[in-house]
Amino acid sequence: MRLDLFLKKSRLLKRRELAKELCDEGVVRVNGTPRKASFEVNIGDELQFPIYARLLRVRILDLPSLQLSK
Repeated sequence: MRLDLFLKKSRLLKRRELAKELCDEGVVRVNGTPRKASFEVNIGDELQFPIYARLLRVRILDLPSLQLSK
C-alpha cells in the first residue's frame, strides 16, 4: 500500500493531499529514511512524522482494507 494512502486510510491524517505534501517535503520517515508518497509500506515498518507540534511514531501492525465504513 502506498505511504500517502496508508496515512489517509489509517486516519493518521485527514486528507491524502496533506500526506503527499508532508512526504514531498521529506518530513515523513519510514524506518528512519525520508520517503516519497509512492513508497510501498509493509507490516512492521515504523513511521515518524511531525503533526500538531509533536513527533508521532507509529509501527504498522496491519494494513487497512481498501474499503472503510464511515
